[in-house]
Amino acid sequence: MIPCHVASHWVLLVGNLKGRYWDFYDSLPNPMHRTSLRENIRFLQEDRSEVLPGDIIDWPIHVIKGLPTQDNDNDCGIFVMKYMEASLSKDQVDWKRHSSWPKEMPRIRAEIVAALLQTFQASLLISNACLPTGGRLDWKNELPQELERPQGSPKP
Repeated sequence: MIPCHVASHWVLLVGNLKGRYWDFYDSLPNPMHRTSLRENIRFLQEDRSEVLPGDIIDWPIHVIKGLPTQDNDNDCGIFVMKYMEASLSKDQVDWKRHSSWPKEMPRIRAEIVAALLQTFQASLLISNACLPTGGRLDWKNELPQELERPQGSPKP
């Protein structure tokens, strides 16, 4: 999965290794959003060639039709996340089932914030449990006394 930022808009490319093709997801369909996809794929090929199955640059790109689309100029990133989530399903995605996403954006945003905060809180608990002498990490202010800040480094 490659989230791509094209012309101030987020889109998604999903590679199918078995079928040797790309699926392209765009919540604000516009041919201009496809202009730099090959460039993104080429970058991935150059950067990760040791783990990729041969040449992925010339794989065909299938534009996914019938996707739920955004009704404003600022939800493209959320749609990319939702497309990623849906495309991970082993079953064929029925995009009509998700046609209410534009109306559900406040709830979807709240769910994302809750998940991020929950993950952040869990990472703090893990960090605190791993500190020497059981110290507590106050993420808002300073490092604990057990961990010295390099001289001259600014406070977070």
